[in-house]
Amino acid sequence: MKASLKFTEEKADKFWRVETLGSELLVNYGKSGTSGRNQIKEFASPEAGEAQARKLIQGKLKKGYVDFPFDYDGHRYFDDEEVGLHRLTSHPRFVACFADDLYYDCGDEEAPFGSDEGSDALNMLADCMRTQKNFNIVEFPRWLIESQWEMTFIEPVSIDVEEALKPENKALEPDIYQSCQVVMATAFGQVKITGSLEPALKASAMAAIECLDRMGVQLGWGDGKPSAILDQMRKDLATFTQ
Repeated sequence: MKASLKFTEEKADKFWRVETLGSELLVNYGKSGTSGRNQIKEFASPEAGEAQARKLIQGKLKKGYVDFPFDYDGHRYFDDEEVGLHRLTSHPRFVACFADDLYYDCGDEEAPFGSDEGSDALNMLADCMRTQKNFNIVEFPRWLIESQWEMTFIEPVSIDVEEALKPENKALEPDIYQSCQVVMATAFGQVKITGSLEPALKASAMAAIECLDRMGVQLGWGDGKPSAILDQMRKDLATFTQ
């Protein structure tokens, strides 16, 4: 269930909304026009979660809150630090298109946000989108790696994997891997937060996924076969439209 309320008076203009998913309940609240803060609680059953949601709604209505049409599409969705990756703190288009649990996995190196690079990139991306008005997300991967981490960024669409991974170019492997992971996390992160994706970033992310997959085969990662996880990500990203 979903409900959105608003409270407006001379010195206050704030929103409050509640949403349940299974036995979990999200409360998102804050000043109107902001992304607000999140709280997520888990209950013994979906019925218990919905009962609590109805109780909270009634309490807000008694305090003067009124129903209002919440802009779910235009809202920016940021994860709660204590909970981490979650469907309830992701844009509805991300949840609909990227339904597999791998998109909420913070431990699998192949998942968009599972590697150290992917997790750090998502966190920094969220910080930038919260604080910067004229934020250039297409340039974010290069800015992050070169300006913040003081390392080398290699644009995935420019990478010839066979050439780059020749023995004489072995020193490039860490830069290629890191660049691809950051680009991938940035693309999925943009959809997760905003529900949209810049075409140039999508093309770069598709190249990054392909590059990582071919690197894995060539370098013998895992069983040395194409990755089923990367293949799933490639297919899902290719079908995403906004």
